[in-house]
Amino acid sequence: MHPVRASTSRTFARPILFALDSETTTAVCTDYDAAMQTDYHTKADRSFLFPFRRLFFTLYTG
Repeated sequence: MHPVRASTSRTFARPILFALDSETTTAVCTDYDAAMQTDYHTKADRSFLFPFRRLFFTLYTG
């Protein structure tokens, strides 16, 4: 399991993966791991650079 999937599977992906059958879940996770490895290369110690940009908004009401 890629570290990015380990993080995201506990958050947004949980309801999506829960709705799929086990065969489809395995296929989706395999494809996701491959895509994450392409974008977020893991080092020998399983660490990786995760450039997580954040955008904050402040809303004011009249």
